[in-house]
Amino acid sequence: MQTVADDGLSATPTRAEVRARFGEPVWQQEASDRFEVGPDYLQLEYDDDRVRLVVAAIGERDS
Repeated sequence: MQTVADDGLSATPTRAEVRARFGEPVWQQEASDRFEVGPDYLQLEYDDDRVRLVVAAIGERDS
């Protein structure tokens, strides 16, 4: 079973660690980042600068 740590992130990554892994987000708010990962989106929400929620939107985007 693959874990977040297998992808180069700790089990409770900081916002800086997430951005180092995925680059600059395509959208951000005070406590959220959204990244494009291929045709998918990955949105992360933070609490005290640590990931608390991950939402993945999988599928092709409209062109």
